[in-house]
Amino acid sequence: MSSEPSLVLLHRGERQAILLAEAVHPDFLLLDDKAARAEALRRGLPLSGTLGVLERGDVLGYIHNFPETLKTLKASGFFLSPSLEKLLLSRHQIRRAKSR
Repeated sequence: MSSEPSLVLLHRGERQAILLAEAVHPDFLLLDDKAARAEALRRGLPLSGTLGVLERGDVLGYIHNFPETLKTLKASGFFLSPSLEKLLLSRHQIRRAKSR
């Protein structure tokens, strides 16, 4: 385990992901935990969360029913604030309108 004070409070997997990202310099690091994201940002690591990955999949055409995907994610226990859900769905509608 890393003895760096800023990492000690994070879960083991998040610590390891941050340390690995510093070593290999990925395009982005996938983190959803608020404290882990804050630490990764403090270290200058590029981030994305689950919703960012799903939205990117929608942009690229890999997700065929983005609203249903969000609904399924929420049903699994994933927290999605109403305001963020509204924003994501609005951006999805704008993308769909532009592609027609």
